[in-house]
Amino acid sequence: MTTSMLGGQSGTTLVLGATGQIGHALATAFSAYGPVRILARNRPPEPFPSGIATEIRPVLDEAAFAAALQGCRTAVYALGSPNQWASDPAWFERNNVGLLNTFLRALERSTVRDLIYISTFEIFRPQEGIVREANGLTDAALPPSFAAMRKAYDAVKEAEKRLGLRVVTLHPAAVFGGLDTANGFTSYLLSLARRMIWKSPAVVPGRFPLIHVDSLAAGAKAALDGAAWGEAFILSDVETNLAGMAAELQRQYPRAYRPITIPFSLAILNSNMMEALSRLTGKPPLISRDQLRYLSAGHGADASKAASALAWKPMPLEEGIRRFRIRYGFPA
Repeated sequence: MTTSMLGGQSGTTLVLGATGQIGHALATAFSAYGPVRILARNRPPEPFPSGIATEIRPVLDEAAFAAALQGCRTAVYALGSPNQWASDPAWFERNNVGLLNTFLRALERSTVRDLIYISTFEIFRPQEGIVREANGLTDAALPPSFAAMRKAYDAVKEAEKRLGLRVVTLHPAAVFGGLDTANGFTSYLLSLARRMIWKSPAVVPGRFPLIHVDSLAAGAKAALDGAAWGEAFILSDVETNLAGMAAELQRQYPRAYRPITIPFSLAILNSNMMEALSRLTGKPPLISRDQLRYLSAGHGADASKAASALAWKPMPLEEGIRRFRIRYGFPA
């Protein structure tokens, strides 16, 4: 039997959400240390390394979770939706909270007591423009996607006490560089590199925290290897903006398109029109009002706790863009 060196433990690691950008990277990273099992509704869009067992269940109900948990030592929950827009805002409650509670009921009946839960840094309170774990959860009104993640985090912490779980929660900034599974920053870079100008004709000012998916996976491995149970860690590589990402991509790949910057008021008007159209078509807008809020909020994400406690190192934007470029075949 293969032995996992993570946390000095042995056994299989179950990764949930492995068909998404974060979960796919985590499953791939953990497979280098021991056996990994994934549970998903559909086949992964890209093949995994050998040694990863795949279970496909079109319906992720309590029975599916219970079966997947059998024989596992650790569970990694990365099923939260990366999207910030839905035609029905209640979808976030069902997907980010309801599905988690179903999993927690199955977890209660299993022997698994080690859990890594992936959330978002947005659920913590900003103070003087900086978000830190020590600030506590924000009580401000949040968009439906982040409000559901805040509620889900509360459910995980309640289960931690009630079930005697050993939990590490990871709270990444916006993620890029992996699978293109959502209308996010990986999609943005791909549209620039492929010169799909109609998808990113213009950008807005503002700064936001960003993390490459490989850096997030390194933080998750460090947290489990260090057995930092009961702790929450914000993970963020760099503060940047859309123009800065485009400039770095064009520096490394001169053929990439570099969009113009437009006033925020014009972007809001455009977003309102796109959301109105999306409510008719059911397809997500190129950029939603909640995404604009993230881009312009100007909140920094302090990852110094992870750097200190886990010896985790943030990845420079230059390296993150280089990895994105290599992954998708854009030569220097």
